[in-house]
Amino acid sequence: MTQQHIVHASIQTEGLTLFYSRTGQSAKPPVILLHGLTNNSTTWLRFARDLQQDYDLILIDLPGHGRSRDLGSSFSASVLSSSIIELIKQLELERPILLGHSLGAYIAATVAATIPEQVRSLVLEDPPWILATAATERGEKPPSRELPGVRQSFELKKLSPEERLSTVRREHPTWSEEELIAWLDAKIQFNSSLLPHLGPENPFPSWQELAPRITCPVLLLLGDLKLGAITSPEIAYEAARSWQDSQIVQIPDASHNIRRDQYSHYLDAVVSFLRTH
Repeated sequence: MTQQHIVHASIQTEGLTLFYSRTGQSAKPPVILLHGLTNNSTTWLRFARDLQQDYDLILIDLPGHGRSRDLGSSFSASVLSSSIIELIKQLELERPILLGHSLGAYIAATVAATIPEQVRSLVLEDPPWILATAATERGEKPPSRELPGVRQSFELKKLSPEERLSTVRREHPTWSEEELIAWLDAKIQFNSSLLPHLGPENPFPSWQELAPRITCPVLLLLGDLKLGAITSPEIAYEAARSWQDSQIVQIPDASHNIRRDQYSHYLDAVVSFLRTH
């Protein structure tokens, strides 16, 4: 996406400033892109560039990430979803498509469950639903530092810039240079002071609570559990029993980072779904 095709702006919501970037093509169907924990909006640029001809893309920096450094009063499911709902309202987006990865997928699902009549369709890239299930069953949550991407963020911050780049190149040899640099920069920018907000006092609803309230079409993208993906096929198909219109696509040889590991397969699945939904 070239610089002249993107607008950077922000809104005030939930006591914080929420930054976003937008292709500025409001006549096209709006798509809100929601990144995962320790990522930011720039990690969507490659994907946004491939979709901008047909869609109005809004790339969000979630609280504590990228330019949205402030956390406000809480980093809870309620605050996160409410901030996206407020953005939809302030930007006057008509039935946007919500597309999210990991935590972003969780937020997208929460928004779709909260305002089902206002969401056109939903694309979920490996939402962390197995974590929510474990927390529900045990009455506890996994340590904040064990959440997807958090440990990597702390480990990378200990290294020099040169060591960071060589490390991620070695760990992810198939990723494009653009993906590597955006992902690495996001890890370094991540505001770790939000981690205490992920404790038991700020519970996130389980997928069992959310799925029955989602009424729009859903595309659920899964990776390989052996490679580090989170959502199992069993949970995916159980959730899909609540949906009238859903597709589950298993991407081979993909970890939790599905679109980075297998970008062409990811892009094909998403574009095919959006053409009819």
